Amino acid sequence: MKPETSKVGTPITCADQGDRSDVWFIIVQGLTPLALLAVIGVAVLVLIMLIRFLIDPTRFLVEELIFAIVMIAGLALAIISYVLTARRALRQIETWRQSGQTSKVMAGLVALALVALITALPVILALFFSLV
Repeated sequence: MKPETSKVGTPITCADQGDRSDVWFIIVQGLTPLALLAVIGVAVLVLIMLIRFLIDPTRFLVEELIFAIVMIAGLALAIISYVLTARRALRQIETWRQSGQTSKVMAGLVALALVALITALPVILALFFSLV
């Protein structure tokens, strides 16, 4: 009988020496979904203020309809951009994990976890204060 051997990949624990040099860049790249959410939020607020300034107050229903359209479009854009940037960051993290760059992987995952926590924090606070 022949002895069976299994193929084992390279261990993840061995990190590159130059692996820590650009950790701040990795953290900034991981925080990109949060930055896009902030930019989209500011753009929606500016559009709403502009609409309020330009539309006559006597045309209240038209103003409310345009507000609703801007808010729904902004929410859809925020969701799509958040999902796409998070997916892109996770693909990059997977690439680093396969190449054994553990400090980059950890920095990217910590940044994405921070983004998820900051994104969910308003909902958690609203639930907490509605129960009190």
